[in-house]
Amino acid sequence: MNYCLFILFANTLAFHANTQGRAYSFTDDELIVYDAENETIPLDTTVHEGKKSLRLKQNEIALLKDSDYDDFRLEVDMMGAGMAGIGFRSMDLFNYEFIYVRTESSGTENSIQYVPLYNGATSWQLYNAPEYETNASFNGNEWFHVTLIVQGDNLRLFINNSEDPRIEVELLRSDLSRGQILLKSEFDPVYYANVEIQELEARQSVSEPKEPADTHLTDWLISEPFPLNEGWLFWDTGSFLQSFEGWNQIAADRDGVINLSKYVSHPINAVAAKTVLTSESAVRRQLLFDYTHTLIIVLNSEILFYGKEMDDYGYVHDGEETIVLPLQQGENELLFLINGDAELYGEGVRYQGRTQCANWGYVAKLDNYDGITIMAR
Repeated sequence: MNYCLFILFANTLAFHANTQGRAYSFTDDELIVYDAENETIPLDTTVHEGKKSLRLKQNEIALLKDSDYDDFRLEVDMMGAGMAGIGFRSMDLFNYEFIYVRTESSGTENSIQYVPLYNGATSWQLYNAPEYETNASFNGNEWFHVTLIVQGDNLRLFINNSEDPRIEVELLRSDLSRGQILLKSEFDPVYYANVEIQELEARQSVSEPKEPADTHLTDWLISEPFPLNEGWLFWDTGSFLQSFEGWNQIAADRDGVINLSKYVSHPINAVAAKTVLTSESAVRRQLLFDYTHTLIIVLNSEILFYGKEMDDYGYVHDGEETIVLPLQQGENELLFLINGDAELYGEGVRYQGRTQCANWGYVAKLDNYDGITIMAR
């Protein structure tokens, strides 16, 4: 055989060997399963509706061993309810990218959702339609096929071998370039079958990267977490506002969203977030905002707003709420006192052995920035 042809043939075989998918047969050598208390538990395998399956009961995670990928294609059959999904590029069980389906919401814009998971908080209220949620049709009582393709900062998900992706998003966690893959159930049991993963080459984004929002209030300082004592706040506002400690700089993501779970290792209780608006003259400006779950807005030590987000499942929508800010000439301290949705679940959501909130954050902007400069200090 010609030597050059032999080398070409050998390289071709090596290429196909490297790109061939890895199939998982659900053995202890391949998976580690964790329950909601973060304890390892035995694999629960069965034949379900004709397919050898891994069954995850309510709020369990199956971590795929030796699945350290940056770019990949994952094929899987799924059946179940709740929030059944796939985590990837995981740093640990508290930090990863997450894409999941809600079969009971089939046919609605809430059928599929992507969220970046920070410190165990799912944050589904902060990242919603139209960019991070979409419509799909499937039956949770029947097997349906999912194809997930992740390349670079781009995610595409296909249902039942569709030609076009049901959702395509630009990933938000720029700090995670690779990591392990996990299967996850929330609220209800889920069955997984025929899991296969193939490593891929990086892919150029199909569109220009989205620039960070420049119309929002993006730069803030936040305090250390504290229990929000509303009685103390309204009874003695001055002393309450002097009680915060440990200020740290934070910034909004490219959509203008402040996801507080990103900056608090155990998302629980409340924080104070502040920024300074310096105005050339005394003016009135509209503040457009939304939040989850309890928010108190203070301007120059005066309480202007108190609310609990209860409408539309608590989804955060840019500009849903408005108030007027009476800005004085010079510096104006804008303060948000905000806690997450833990109180909706009693003491909080139970996630991997601890109690915390699932959603905690806000988005805010002014209607007009003429004559106003902003600095977090």
